[in-house]
Amino acid sequence: GLGAHRTRRWRGLLAGAAVGPALLLTGGGRHTSLSIYLFLRALILLGRIGNKSERPWLRALLAPTRWEHGDTLMMCLSSSQVLYSWIMVPQSLGSSYVSFLNMHGGKPTWIVAALRHIVESNRAGNRVDVARILPASVRQPGEPRGWQRARTVTPLLLREGHSFWTHGLSFLFEAYKRSLPVYLPVYFVPALLIHRKSFLNSDLKLVKKTLQGAARSSLFLASYCTLAWQACMVGSSVASALFGRRSLNGVWLYTITAAPGLATLLEKKSRRMELAVYVAARAVEAWVNCADDWGWIPAVARIKRMDVVMYSVASALMMHAYCDDCGRNRDVFRSKYLNIIDFIFGNVGHSSEQIRHVPSNSELAGQVVHKMRKSLSQTSLAMLMQQIPEAGNGEAGDASQGAELNLD
Repeated sequence: GLGAHRTRRWRGLLAGAAVGPALLLTGGGRHTSLSIYLFLRALILLGRIGNKSERPWLRALLAPTRWEHGDTLMMCLSSSQVLYSWIMVPQSLGSSYVSFLNMHGGKPTWIVAALRHIVESNRAGNRVDVARILPASVRQPGEPRGWQRARTVTPLLLREGHSFWTHGLSFLFEAYKRSLPVYLPVYFVPALLIHRKSFLNSDLKLVKKTLQGAARSSLFLASYCTLAWQACMVGSSVASALFGRRSLNGVWLYTITAAPGLATLLEKKSRRMELAVYVAARAVEAWVNCADDWGWIPAVARIKRMDVVMYSVASALMMHAYCDDCGRNRDVFRSKYLNIIDFIFGNVGHSSEQIRHVPSNSELAGQVVHKMRKSLSQTSLAMLMQQIPEAGNGEAGDASQGAELNLD
């Protein structure tokens, strides 16, 4: 063929691309979220490989990927799309994700519907009449004139007797109580499975570390939800004062929903990119669904199984980073991911371009014991056959005794 040396830079790329259609074996349903997530992670790996290059133009192009808070910026941009879709086009998100946002949003659904009405009315140039869409069970706060004059979301979000600051503090406390049950299993279940022997040591160091992680992540989610509503109130007041009440449209909503992404700074640095990529995958999926509803995507560009295409590209890029060019780019993987991939695909032979799997310690021990038994059995049998005397030999007793000694 082309030769091992000539193809060392792209064999893994081709092998990874060939794996993509295996996604069809999972059934007829699409796996868009998974494919987008893996695709984004593959792009991150590709960016890290590019940052190792000595080409000035390539490093200049990839400069944003080296920003210290690039993960937070990604989270802010993704937050804009996800929260916009949740409020304006909830069908563009998965039903389970919408339920998650409804629960942690901490507001009744009629408030979200009223906010949607304000944005849609201002975008279309129609009259805002929030009182018209309120359910009969909800008492309209304030006078009807106040609703018509303000056209902002602040009267909707503020509870009776609360100011801007007291609303933020009380909502943060309640959001934290909702977030803690979400993250406790996320931290404790893996810790119990992986470190079950050392989890309950006398110093309880691992227990304390797990509790700290759950508390910190819960604070992130609670702060994220609190910032969303506080930014909504501030943004509506500032936009109304500077640009008029008609400015509370879709562009305004996109802008103010970026602020919750700043809550990512409360998370541990090693987890920020994980969060950003996960939310970005949801954001990309939601944006594509919205663009499809708006008619922005032509019919010729629609691929029935786009998830398989993205999965193939993601697999190709990951395998390219893993083993191509004698494994020189393996350092772009985080250690925990590299250990998993090594376990699945193999972990030796990269420098010799012959990747092979190394068995576990138990497998190695089993192979050694099996070979020793087989070798001992064959040797003993051969020696026994050699020492059996021929018929009529008078030294049968001595030979038999020697055979017994040799077997021992």
